[in-house]
Amino acid sequence: MLIFGTSFAHRSGPNNSANGRRVLYATYNRAVDGDNHDAYYSERAKRYPSTHHRIPGADYRDGSKDYAYGTPMLTIEGLVEPTTAGKKVGAKESSD
Repeated sequence: MLIFGTSFAHRSGPNNSANGRRVLYATYNRAVDGDNHDAYYSERAKRYPSTHHRIPGADYRDGSKDYAYGTPMLTIEGLVEPTTAGKKVGAKESSD
């Protein structure tokens, strides 16, 4: 078993292979905390729906903070370039 923080997932370089990349995140909560599965996915569907369920022109940036943190998403309305944690992907860090 591996245990890691919420910021573990991160951007990686381009996949130049003929193979796809896959990842599985298995999550859990204690039984005493209740079954939150349906409530979680219902809220996620409203605030950050799958790309093919999005309403053109709708703003999903707020939902992306909770459901897409750390991923280089191209489908957030208003973003031209992918970002990760508020920074443009591939942007050079300032040496100031």
